[in-house]
Amino acid sequence: MKKRAAGILMHITSLSGDYGIGTLGREAYEFVDFLKYANMRYWQILPFFPPAKGNSPYTVYSSFAGNPLFIDLDDLISHGLLSSEEVINNDWETNEDEVDFVRVSSHKNKLLKKAFKHFNTEVEDFKNFIIEEASWLEDYAAYMTLKNLFKDAPWYEWDKSYQDISGNKTKALIKDHDDIYNYHCFLQYLFYRQWAKLKKYAEEANIQLIGDLPIYVGLDSADVYSHKSLFCLDKDQKPDMVAGCPPDAYAPEGQKWNNPLYNWGNHQKDNYHWWCQRVVHALRLVDKLRIDHFRGFDAYFAIPYEGKAQDGHWIKGPGMDFFNILKKEIGDDCLIAEDLGFKTPSLNELLQESAYPGMKVLEFAFDSQGDLNSEYLPHNYEENTVAYAGTHDNDTLLGWLENSYLGDARYAKDYVGADSDEEFVEKAIKCLLMSKADTVILQAQDILKLGHEARMNTPSTVEGNWKWRARKQVFTYDLANRLAQEMLLYGRENIISH
Repeated sequence: MKKRAAGILMHITSLSGDYGIGTLGREAYEFVDFLKYANMRYWQILPFFPPAKGNSPYTVYSSFAGNPLFIDLDDLISHGLLSSEEVINNDWETNEDEVDFVRVSSHKNKLLKKAFKHFNTEVEDFKNFIIEEASWLEDYAAYMTLKNLFKDAPWYEWDKSYQDISGNKTKALIKDHDDIYNYHCFLQYLFYRQWAKLKKYAEEANIQLIGDLPIYVGLDSADVYSHKSLFCLDKDQKPDMVAGCPPDAYAPEGQKWNNPLYNWGNHQKDNYHWWCQRVVHALRLVDKLRIDHFRGFDAYFAIPYEGKAQDGHWIKGPGMDFFNILKKEIGDDCLIAEDLGFKTPSLNELLQESAYPGMKVLEFAFDSQGDLNSEYLPHNYEENTVAYAGTHDNDTLLGWLENSYLGDARYAKDYVGADSDEEFVEKAIKCLLMSKADTVILQAQDILKLGHEARMNTPSTVEGNWKWRARKQVFTYDLANRLAQEMLLYGRENIISH
């Protein structure tokens, strides 16, 4: 198999469909077909875990559970758990270009609870699933049960009697509400069965899934609630220090993310068991995994819980000690290092020693000073690289061009050889595809030549993110054919599809 390949970045929620949000249903299978016809090999998605408040896939309630909003309702109709009338009669969306998370969540949660009432929890497949996934599912279902009972309050605000997952009062309360516990197991059962079916379909088409794993977890999560000793918490269950980054040109006051930091000493004592379990588990669902904020394994920025980002300091991370152990579990060819931003000599050493491919983003390459040595210019890419026009945190190519300084936009057009904005998108994509980078990932929005209105996320903002959806029938055979020809032209052919 040729090593050079390409793919598309599009989250599951961004798929089209009839129920207000992309799911693991028909449109997901059609997108796999599109990738196959387009001669591509990869479908990259954002984290697939259940998001906490704010709907960010990077702030989640679990590093192991799947997002119930991905569940395909048509599949539940076909299995007799819902009627088509119940599903179709809902008013799912107000704007076909965006997900209305409040509306969709309200409708879908009601329907999933109806489906659960029609489900026989005594079927062998369901009972076997609970046994097979017990290592994470028991903690997650218990945590979600308690969150339901405590009106969605974070675990550190619950009565202290229930802040210990192994406490007798906690176990008794969960046992008294086994209907809620089983409901959350049911949701995961649906998610995992539907995901496995889609992944098998992708494998048969020679399409590999690239997932995304946030380095940090949320304080209010099953991960922290059930593994407190692995995080830096004080006697009151509050973080001593939290994650973030120092002031820079993009954030003059720095950024405070409020994720609890890892107690790496305790992780090291058991050979990083939880972390290895987390990565191995994710790689059951995807073929490759992008590790977000890879720099944090070399050194991480620690900010006092009650302080500001300016009060933080750098602490040395676990480095290759962790990755040497992880490699024994997963091998050498499964991870992508998100190494964007300022690179220190020690980070470069970690990247070189781990041999993981780093990332390059074309939109970072252009400034009016025209530094031809910029690592983000395609003529400087190395082979062991995953090259992007932009990621979910960047604007679309067209949006970036329209909102750039005039000098930067002119330089970008000159570099790719474009006269117009629309031609810039086409030529920029060609520029990436012809580069030496082994892998090129293009945002779906750029394939469709969409502007700023289709941006997925703007960092350091709260409102308006994660909503973009593709319209129905935009991934056409003609578009796939044009892309397929470019894959052939630049040696990125998905050979099994021919």
